[in-house]
Amino acid sequence: MQKRVRSDAFSLSGVRIAGYVNRLETIGRLCQGKNTIAVCVGGVDLTFEDLAVLRSRYDVSLTQVEVNALGRLPENECGFDVAVLGNVIEHVSNSGLVLDALRQRLGVGGRLIVSCPNAFGGPNYLRFLLGRFYEGPDHVHAYTKYTLANLMTRHGFRLTAAWTSLDQFPSTTGRRTQVGVGRVLLRRLPDIGGTLILVGEVSAS
Repeated sequence: MQKRVRSDAFSLSGVRIAGYVNRLETIGRLCQGKNTIAVCVGGVDLTFEDLAVLRSRYDVSLTQVEVNALGRLPENECGFDVAVLGNVIEHVSNSGLVLDALRQRLGVGGRLIVSCPNAFGGPNYLRFLLGRFYEGPDHVHAYTKYTLANLMTRHGFRLTAAWTSLDQFPSTTGRRTQVGVGRVLLRRLPDIGGTLILVGEVSAS
């Protein structure tokens, strides 16, 4: 039987999931000292709280824009170093158009950071098997490392790095214990972490 050759953007990029990390710490480190544009979706998830953390903990010059207003930004608001879609892309119907708009706002070598739930994530699959899986009512897309890399590549970004992560640190002692146990496993098997973080740079072409 002939072996199928992988031709998806993730496999072709040579990038591999580098580890299981803290999402906000990783995004903050990538944005630190950079002129950054961050897209948010009003009224869903914790986008606004995340951006407040980036502002307070890291030296980030941050322009915050609602996804529906992205196309109406003044033409002179461009040349950003970094664009962040932090747990936003799963809410957006026209995700390709959003990536096109961000690419136009980034300077040469500009960096795009996308985080979203991992459709191949072990924690969610376990919840599904136990009948406890919950999908956000505003989520309209589910991404794997393969499909998200395909999307980014199709819209002009070259994949440069990837991780999975803990999305939010739990507030209760019981949940912290569960997460601590799970973290040991996910550090050994980072591909099944619950949240994806993919980074791409504006392609030369």
